Amino acid sequence: MLNPHGRSALENNLVLTIVALLLLTLVPTLTSMIRQVRDTRVEMTGRTFLESLSILHNRWLIQRSNRIDGLLFNPEGWPEGTVTAGKDDGLMTCSTLWQAIMTQTGLTASSLPESGSDFLVQHPAAHLCLYRYQQTTPDTRTRILLYQMGSGSVQTIIH
Repeated sequence: MLNPHGRSALENNLVLTIVALLLLTLVPTLTSMIRQVRDTRVEMTGRTFLESLSILHNRWLIQRSNRIDGLLFNPEGWPEGTVTAGKDDGLMTCSTLWQAIMTQTGLTASSLPESGSDFLVQHPAAHLCLYRYQQTTPDTRTRILLYQMGSGSVQTIIH
């Protein structure tokens, strides 16, 4: 029987229970989808970085110059630094190398975690650039691009 003054408490509880059950099933699904989107974004960024290196290497094969567009190339034709940062200032080299290679992507990288950039630039060892993906709402995964300076090697690590 319909209540002329509105819904009964039982009807309200039933509606709230149904909404709660729907939320319980949707939240894990949405969380999983967000995680997959982040993983895919980092994988695509790694591929773009590698493609950019390949294009630069092809330009080096044509020009055979150790300097092209502000980048320094090793004798094998791979970028290993920039004119402004040189070869020995690792963190600065990794930052400026990202800026030189990834300008068209709209993705940002900075060595300052609080900068709000897409990737945090780190230089954990000689000739190694580590780009750690930063997200505004953290999850349990670590997403990293690893570039061995002076080579055509870019690894995408997601775990």
